[in-house]
Amino acid sequence: MSRFHDADAAERAQREFIARVSEKALPTDLVPKVVLVEAAGLRIGNVLKEAGLAASSSEANRKIEEKAVKVDGTRVSDRGLTFHAGADHVFQVGSHRFARVKFEPKT
Repeated sequence: MSRFHDADAAERAQREFIARVSEKALPTDLVPKVVLVEAAGLRIGNVLKEAGLAASSSEANRKIEEKAVKVDGTRVSDRGLTFHAGADHVFQVGSHRFARVKFEPKT
């Protein structure tokens, strides 16, 4: 383990790996941060598209129907879920795509 890095770095990497794979924990430092400006609220399909987690709103809605979408670790099944300014959530599509999205008011 510590062939390329010091023993502390190797231990942290091993703990992170176990947490991600075995315990299905969210990654701590690899989640990209996205800021979305909205006026009246954004539906989850548009959020996933704008955050780069889905190529289109249609794909995002398919992923929701497939039960492949989580918000803050909780599986989402409502395509009508809307997010408003002031919210800050971690979105997950599948097992490898994550984004922390902060919603700011339109000025």
